[in-house]
Amino acid sequence: MSNENKMRIICDPFKKEIKYEWYDYGIEDYVEFDSENSKLASDELVNATIQNRAYEIVDIINSECNVGNVGLEIVFIGTDGDYKDFCRVIDTYYRECNIRCIRGSHYYKSAIEVMPEIKKRFADVETVLEEYMENDIAQLIYKYNDTVRPSISLCIIGLYSAGKSAFINSIVGAEILPSDSDPTTAKVCKIIYSKDYKIKFGFDGKKCILTFKNDKCKFNSDFDKDSIRSLQKIISLQKQHDEVRYMNVVLSIINNYKNDKHQISDMVEIEIPFIKTSFPVKEFDFVMYDTPGSNSKNNKKHFEVLRDSLDGQTNALPIFLTTPDTMDAEDNDKILKLIENIGTSLDTTNAITVVNKADEKGPKTLREKRDKVRELSITKWKSTQIFFMSSVIGIASKKNNPDDLEQWLDEDMQEIYDEKKDKYAKDDRKLFEFNIVDRSKVDGIGTYRDGTQIAHLYKNCGLESVEKEIVEYAQRYALYNKCSQASLYLQKAIDMCVDNIQEAEQQLNLVRDEAKEHFDIKKKELCDKLANKKEDIVVYNTAFQKEMEKELKTYTKKHNIDTENSYKFEAELLEMWQQFEKIRKRKGREKKWSIEKIKEYVEDKYTDLVKYFSEKVNEKIMFFWDEKSKLFKSDCIEIVHDSDALTNEQKEMLESIVMLKNNMDTHGMKINLREMNAIRRKKFLFWELKSEKFDATTCRVQFVGKFYNSVGEKIIPIVSENEKNFKKWTDELINKLEEEMCKFNSDLSNSEKKIVKLNKEINIKKECVDMLEKNKQYIEELLDIQGGEEHE
Repeated sequence: MSNENKMRIICDPFKKEIKYEWYDYGIEDYVEFDSENSKLASDELVNATIQNRAYEIVDIINSECNVGNVGLEIVFIGTDGDYKDFCRVIDTYYRECNIRCIRGSHYYKSAIEVMPEIKKRFADVETVLEEYMENDIAQLIYKYNDTVRPSISLCIIGLYSAGKSAFINSIVGAEILPSDSDPTTAKVCKIIYSKDYKIKFGFDGKKCILTFKNDKCKFNSDFDKDSIRSLQKIISLQKQHDEVRYMNVVLSIINNYKNDKHQISDMVEIEIPFIKTSFPVKEFDFVMYDTPGSNSKNNKKHFEVLRDSLDGQTNALPIFLTTPDTMDAEDNDKILKLIENIGTSLDTTNAITVVNKADEKGPKTLREKRDKVRELSITKWKSTQIFFMSSVIGIASKKNNPDDLEQWLDEDMQEIYDEKKDKYAKDDRKLFEFNIVDRSKVDGIGTYRDGTQIAHLYKNCGLESVEKEIVEYAQRYALYNKCSQASLYLQKAIDMCVDNIQEAEQQLNLVRDEAKEHFDIKKKELCDKLANKKEDIVVYNTAFQKEMEKELKTYTKKHNIDTENSYKFEAELLEMWQQFEKIRKRKGREKKWSIEKIKEYVEDKYTDLVKYFSEKVNEKIMFFWDEKSKLFKSDCIEIVHDSDALTNEQKEMLESIVMLKNNMDTHGMKINLREMNAIRRKKFLFWELKSEKFDATTCRVQFVGKFYNSVGEKIIPIVSENEKNFKKWTDELINKLEEEMCKFNSDLSNSEKKIVKLNKEINIKKECVDMLEKNKQYIEELLDIQGGEEHE
């Protein structure tokens, strides 16, 4: 037996789950890590992605599974991108540790591969819903399609003192948001990347759009005259009239606007180009939300505005801003709770924490803060995505010449930059070194630009590492979130359809009951007799359950895998083992040959038994319910024929309806061999490793137990599903007969029309449910693990 250890990692990027398994040479199969003995089984490493945990995962694997560098083989099952990232960490940091990572034959498709298929499916769904005019459900699908457009939302959240506006300005590359020492964010600002310069907001319920070009500002609608004069007065005092200065002044006015007669909306939209940005703006639409802090008087109201703005989104990335002095502030807890109330619109699993204004502290203080950060509430979502930075130096790094006073709008910031620029330009201070991130990301910092002073400022202030994290999120993981939400949206649509069907069916039953009240006594008696026939379902179902249990008992006894006769199967296993041993010894082969042969025999026998039982049971199911359908129809025809409530012509019409009714659709036994591990070569073999003696008793017990678990337990749900199907079938038949009887009474023509209309509506909605369920299943299969038999 090899001394090399083996393990397997299964990374599901859509569920954001990682599964760790080690190879047990005793049973020749992979088993899960023990949660008590391995750090890999911790929640933070299981509910995770490779993106932010690669180095930490490999480090733990090396210390726990590769003691003494004896050698370790890692079978990796995931996307191609995650596999390459994982291998890169091993090659970079653990090259000498004798670790080998190989691809498993199973894999996950990337979001880039899957999304076009999802879009196509949703387009087809839209077409069908438009045809059926399912407005509410169509709107739900439209909402998802809005979220699958290439849009990345960033929610900047934190206390007033955290410098959120300055942080956004550093990302945008322009001092667009007023950034004073006093609280200035009185509104929720939505900053959108654009080629134009615009501000949009509501004024007295009307949408106001201001377009800026050079020193001109164009208003699309009436604006409060006093505000216009105030705006013009402030602008006239500015030394330089460009779009950024203009917009900065206007936003300051909007934030501080107070007028009892007029009201400005809580949400203000800002469109602006991002200057010197590393964001892939051609691939994604970037949107940032600047929100008030938890110490805001109107905080709760503003978060409601934010929640409404994010409604329907599936991948908004929360960026929590704090400072070295407020990392442990109690108000942080309040803001975290408010964020959780926003719901699933925020992707908290990839949340980023930024410790802003880190330039105000020395290295010793920053190290102390960093060492204590994991104990604080700000790491509630992620403890490995914490970035230290200076927004002031970040803003300077986006300017053409930060030493030029005229390029600064905020004089205080300019003085801070002037005082500290040398430390960052000459690499004396590197804030990114205090980041708490995966080690593989630290080594990638500093490669974005050339070696100019601006490049050093950009790198050392920490802005580069933050922007890289956002870019990586946008390019890889945001799309996975959108994909994983697809089936959830379809399920919501299915639930809405089902609710609509139930509501329509209730209305239909009311109309039927009202119509039946107008029947004469004999017709009512006929309806009651037909309805009473549905009580046969209980008798049929009991008989069907006994039939299934009998079939299982007969089958297992025939093949010697029942409790009483399984010793015969054990004897069969021993006989086969002995035959393989004779052949092995005659041909002079190693013991391993016999083991492999008996393994193949057991696995093939198990697969065949499961398959043949499924086929046999399905034949029985179809025959049983076909016969019961015929019997039920025959009884209904007899009841109609014997009734004196109808004319002969009316009887013939009802009898024709019964005869033309198709027999019930049965629910058969569906065996998924992959789910049962039958094609995953699950081992049933046990032998004593020292003597290599095959243990037929243990193998027999495992074999019989697995067969009953995989097949026997499916009988109960099969009985239940066919009972539901038969009840549905009988309801449809009896209801159709009652509806036809309404036509025999001219006074019930209105009821007949209502019944026809409701039936049509119900059938359309049922077709919608079928269509939605098929698309949901297709998408779930897309997001599921792909490929053939795994590497062993």
